[in-house]
Amino acid sequence: MTFFKWNNSVRLRMGYKEFKLELPAVKSFKMKLIFLVHFTLLSWGLLHPWAPEAYEMQGYIFLFLLIWTLLETEGVEHVLVCLAVNIISILLDIIIIAIYFPSHTKNSTAEFSGVMAIFNLIFRVYSSYVLYTEWCTRTGSGGVTVVDSGKQAFSEGGSVRSGSVLAHYPGGPVSPRLAVHTVHTVHNEPDLHSIPPSFTVIN
Repeated sequence: MTFFKWNNSVRLRMGYKEFKLELPAVKSFKMKLIFLVHFTLLSWGLLHPWAPEAYEMQGYIFLFLLIWTLLETEGVEHVLVCLAVNIISILLDIIIIAIYFPSHTKNSTAEFSGVMAIFNLIFRVYSSYVLYTEWCTRTGSGGVTVVDSGKQAFSEGGSVRSGSVLAHYPGGPVSPRLAVHTVHTVHNEPDLHSIPPSFTVIN
């Protein structure tokens, strides 16, 4: 009981301290993320020699180009080359996995390596998108833009339609073409007041 009271008094005197951990901003975070993910998946995919040397070579070339892209922050050509290698590697990985995947084996390490190679192939789609956006950013282009032709046509012709609609209301702007058309229509209408009324003769 005495120890409990002493411990409680010490807590009241010391109080609680709040610790905050603030991480600094990381430049090119997505580029570094795809490098770490591809490096990890490639390392796990090469735990067992189930794939030919071409798979290992193209993985190393892609990682080298990624490092070059991270170091050269102003260049454009190596980003384009890295993007092209990554897109071509998607096709090459599909062919290599389809032919050499260790499906008929009892070696768990080989199966794990093959599955990691599939994950590496799937992640190449996202890394290609990141590299494409990085290439567009460095070249100053806007990338892919979707333009709605219907909205564009409405915005271009909106003032004309608005003027024609407002012309039907009192106080609205009346275009000369509409005024001429209105006068012409009024003159062509028959004069109903000049028609004599009809009579009915009852014998």
